[in-house]
Amino acid sequence: MSNEQLREAFGQSTSICRALSAIYSQWCVRGPSLEASSAIAAMTQEHTGYANVLDRLGEGTTPDTCPIPSLRESPASWPELVGAAGTVERALAAAVGEWRTSVDGSAVRNLTKMAQELGYHARFFRGWFQELDGDSSEAGVLFSGARAAAEEEVLNWLSSPGIREVTSAGGPARGPS
Repeated sequence: MSNEQLREAFGQSTSICRALSAIYSQWCVRGPSLEASSAIAAMTQEHTGYANVLDRLGEGTTPDTCPIPSLRESPASWPELVGAAGTVERALAAAVGEWRTSVDGSAVRNLTKMAQELGYHARFFRGWFQELDGDSSEAGVLFSGARAAAEEEVLNWLSSPGIREVTSAGGPARGPS
């Protein structure tokens, strides 16, 4: 993998983190419980920090448009937020965890910490996935639709030129379980 490809991956991930931060800032007072709202508020701040680190590592390669279309607008409902953002969080956690083995110096420490924290995000969403997966109510239908769309978009992103070369085939699409 080339440094240019890795910078491109960091730049695209910066755009994803910025989109997640913007969405979470809109949802941090709208969650279904105080605990969920508090978690989303914390994730807002963390993704702002991740975007700053990744932007530095990407050296100006951040695209203006998020490569995950589901993140270009805030989801209308909590189940849609969980389906879209949770899917992206899980993939991003796995990708960053993998990319940290391709850098050195302070970048390793930054990406290792980021991968650990993104793993916590993935676990937060895993609980919601378990609650909504297989639910035949309107909430379950909204969740399933958002998750399916996000999974396809994540797979497209992971297979795009520049990302594919720095990410193992099939690894990050599922994320940590």
